[in-house]
Amino acid sequence: MQSTYIDLKIIFAILFGVVVRFLGGWDIALQSLFTLTVLDFITGVITAILNKTLSSQVAIQGIAKKIGIYTLIAVVVAGGEVLGNNDLRDIVIGFFIITEVLSIVENWANFGLPIPPQLKNILADLKNEK
Repeated sequence: MQSTYIDLKIIFAILFGVVVRFLGGWDIALQSLFTLTVLDFITGVITAILNKTLSSQVAIQGIAKKIGIYTLIAVVVAGGEVLGNNDLRDIVIGFFIITEVLSIVENWANFGLPIPPQLKNILADLKNEK
């Protein structure tokens, strides 16, 4: 049992290292995005449970979008390595950080937490743009 546990830890560490390598490193930007991605998923699930709209199909679509975020970052990193400049990576991560924050705030609003009026207006404008 102990050997299996150690083997799993080694496999996980290798996979984590490979994924992080493709994403350009485990810096504060990627750590922040990852944290916000997890929080967005959790607040989305809580909102769906409270609103009695929990759907596995919607959850799968949400997970697919999150995978798409990290896939895009990996593509940008690969392109940046070819061009010798990875500034675009930080711009893309920054964009998705803002997107995740807005989504978390929207989830909060949907389960009744008070949101400043200015932020509600921004969220309403963004919904109308969709």
